[in-house]
Amino acid sequence: MRNIKPEFDRFINKVIKSDGCWEWIGGKYRGGYGHFRRKIDGKWKMYKTHRYSYEYYNKTDALNNLICHTCDNPSCVNPDHLFIGTSQDNHDDMRSKGRWKLIRNPKHRLLNMKTANEIRKYKEENPEAKLLEISIKFTTSKQQVSRILLGHIWSEES
Repeated sequence: MRNIKPEFDRFINKVIKSDGCWEWIGGKYRGGYGHFRRKIDGKWKMYKTHRYSYEYYNKTDALNNLICHTCDNPSCVNPDHLFIGTSQDNHDDMRSKGRWKLIRNPKHRLLNMKTANEIRKYKEENPEAKLLEISIKFTTSKQQVSRILLGHIWSEES
């Protein structure tokens, strides 16, 4: 039988504390947010480390709320850098710090219903046309062409 360390010990052993951010050096999700396994109701589950830190140090369950970072460092688990909030709070915090930027590929023109209808008409007239060919002709991505042809965007129902 394996000897499993207590939960907090497993957590804190993967944290490098400093005067500023406490960096999580264990496993991370693609966006840089730390995660580790916790046993909840008898089942092992992945848990975000900043959420665990907030809940542990504040002796509270954050339930369905977000745990936001004042430092904007996703791998930080310093409880002094974390606050509980809603999706709107997180959005407002991001905008107030200038981290909200609409990034658009300059090669892609903005789509509209007229262009979507032209794409659908082109596909009707050229049934063998591949997504790549259509995307190049209409200066957009294959994914956008696919969404238009499937009726997910720029359709009367969407």
